[in-house]
Amino acid sequence: MVSKDNLNFLNKDLFFKLFNNMSDLVYLTSVEDNGQFSYVLANEPAKNFSGLTSDCYGKSIKEVLQPEVYSVIEDKYLQVLATKKPVKYEDKIVLSTPMNHSKNHVVYWESTVTPVVNQEGQCTHLLAVVRDVTERKKYEQQLKHMAHHDNLTGLPNRTYFFVRLKEDMELSKQTKTTLAVFYLDIDHFKKINDSMGHDMGDKLLKEFSQRVKACIREEDMLARLGGDEFVILLTGLSEENVIQIAKRIIASSKNEWEINQTKIKITTSIGIAFYSHHSHDEKNLLQHADHALYKAKENGRSNYQIYKS
Repeated sequence: MVSKDNLNFLNKDLFFKLFNNMSDLVYLTSVEDNGQFSYVLANEPAKNFSGLTSDCYGKSIKEVLQPEVYSVIEDKYLQVLATKKPVKYEDKIVLSTPMNHSKNHVVYWESTVTPVVNQEGQCTHLLAVVRDVTERKKYEQQLKHMAHHDNLTGLPNRTYFFVRLKEDMELSKQTKTTLAVFYLDIDHFKKINDSMGHDMGDKLLKEFSQRVKACIREEDMLARLGGDEFVILLTGLSEENVIQIAKRIIASSKNEWEINQTKIKITTSIGIAFYSHHSHDEKNLLQHADHALYKAKENGRSNYQIYKS
């Protein structure tokens, strides 16, 4: 028969085995009279993540934690003290001197802080359960990127382009700044694709997107709609500056191309439409740029045309 003392020991031993083998990080802190929070207990995953040791028990968390981490935790702890209710939250922390010594290590976590209240209704301790969700967040960001970007070129896709176009049109309307849309493609791309193969065509599209990107500003948006069709959003530029960029793209495309050790010649045509703050929606504006591109094709290709209503 197991004695009461042995049973208590076994229960305690089992508790600490479970406690230290949890995947979640668990911290127990006491609420001090001076308003500080001191560590009472932490499981092994929590110690490893935070760089804590048993020597930290009894010390203020302000003494132990990095300032950027402490500022977040203190705010949540004070919120729990004020409400005496559990608080759930997510945070992103950039650790400047993380335990794994990697530079600018970003950690995402989900936390629940629960107050421990005595019979007098006083909050004496706080129990924090923290889950590292960094890998999940990275995966979510990857999925979001894939949903809004072209697989071949890595450029924003049609979906993302229309989101950004609508936002930029609203901003242009509010600030009375200019907004221009380029609609461009590679002249006779289908012939190149059919005669030289889709692998060559794909590499040409990737190289073309890089050349065009080098001709525009960092804040400008280049997107691929599909096939060899690309669009560019330009904000805050005069018509003269817009035309200069169009000429730069056309000149760049005329430079010699070497794909798979094969030299080829290509040109590009560009249709340009300027946003009118009174009459355009995003689809209408893109149609105008497309119409201007058609005019550029009619005029012999390798040129730009501005849409005129």
